[in-house]
Amino acid sequence: MTAGRWIELRQKVKSIGRPLTCPLCQFHFSYRHHLRAARTCPHCKVPLGFPFFYRVILYIAYLAVAGLTMYKGYHKIGTGWLLLGLPFAAAFGFLAQIGVLRAFPPTLEAHAEGNTWLNLK
Repeated sequence: MTAGRWIELRQKVKSIGRPLTCPLCQFHFSYRHHLRAARTCPHCKVPLGFPFFYRVILYIAYLAVAGLTMYKGYHKIGTGWLLLGLPFAAAFGFLAQIGVLRAFPPTLEAHAEGNTWLNLK
């Protein structure tokens, strides 16, 4: 395998397996590394978080899928689903959030302690 092909394959794996990028040092890492580093960049240790609009998108996706699950279950099973369906709605809502995170990786923003956002530009 030539060196150029090896570099191309490595970049492709980096973009698929490591969808997050630090806005300051441009280091690529995965969600697992982000959580293990206590929501900081594993390379430069700057606290990172999702932008507000992205958190709103995740919340809307959760509510939409959970509501649809409750609606469909109520029409198929009946009133017994209103209590029994809540765990299923929560599970499907979390799966919807994972799907949004995988399909559209967020652009992380640096922030200070206490969730106070800084303008670093």
